[in-house]
Amino acid sequence: MPNFDGVLRLTDTEVLPPDTHAYQLDDGTVFYHKHKSPQRLYVKWKGKTIPVKLPDLQISNLATSDNALYFQSNGKIFKVTFTASKIESETVKIVFADEEIFRGGVCSRTLHNGTVYAFRMQDNFMDGVQIEDEEDYLRGFVLVAIHRGKAYYAKHACGGVPTVTKLSDTVFMIELPHNARPSLIFREAWSLIYIENDKTLFALNTHTMEFSMKPLKLEGAEISCSIIGIHNGELSTMHNISLCEANGKEESEAIRQVGDEVLYKSKGLFARGYNIYRIHDDPKTDKIIIDAALTLTEGVDLVGIHRNLAVFVEHNDALKYPTACRSVSAPVIWIQFESPASAKFID
Repeated sequence: MPNFDGVLRLTDTEVLPPDTHAYQLDDGTVFYHKHKSPQRLYVKWKGKTIPVKLPDLQISNLATSDNALYFQSNGKIFKVTFTASKIESETVKIVFADEEIFRGGVCSRTLHNGTVYAFRMQDNFMDGVQIEDEEDYLRGFVLVAIHRGKAYYAKHACGGVPTVTKLSDTVFMIELPHNARPSLIFREAWSLIYIENDKTLFALNTHTMEFSMKPLKLEGAEISCSIIGIHNGELSTMHNISLCEANGKEESEAIRQVGDEVLYKSKGLFARGYNIYRIHDDPKTDKIIIDAALTLTEGVDLVGIHRNLAVFVEHNDALKYPTACRSVSAPVIWIQFESPASAKFID
């Protein structure tokens, strides 16, 4: 329950192993995914670790729906369930080459005739939402939810409160006051869509299309926070302590780690918890203190410090043009590009 002061206090229940994300089903089952090679997917049950037999290739785009976990591998969508100590998996469908899968297990497909469909990753695209003239009114937006026959897109907007706008009978636009990569959880059986944005919890009532409760600050959440499930009335989140989790080839460039301090050779940057500073700075006096909801998933990278601002770059296939915004709550610039990018700074 939230406190009267509008704060929802979180309690740490488990420390995840390195390079591991958690995904909670509606029955409370938690799947753990070690996403660095060699990958592992498993559940914990009565003190035992029960592994999921994975395809030979890497898995990606993990998402939950009701009491199943879905993921993509080798051009296919797989479904995994857990019941009474037994894991079952099956192939759900083939992924078309022109399908785009976004965070949260939602997809978009544009046919040769220009018709656009938005749908859940486990569904046939023809069962999704058909969208007209997507190029015109959804430029710069990211698909974030498919709920009860409606598609929801999100983007960053200036202002202190989120808003929702009806674009058609089946398409709605959510504008968020902070970063446009929110963490959402929604189910067909629920009338509410829960949205985490900048460590604040919102609830969108899909009957009235209004945000139906006072925003709740998530106290105890670290820099990166994601909703992973709701079970027995309890909200579960996953958060990172370190700002700089190197991924891809940059992991090999971490040349020194002392405690929780990491130095990246190619960037000349240190990161320790909320603090970022250059290799030649005094960490006590020259640090930049970050307190922003930075969703550090694959494709997001701290690339530098420019005029006392920490600069993050994100690869976002859904964009047609680069976008940039500055956080209102922290010294952070967030830049999104259609393709992977590097950065060079001149003060």
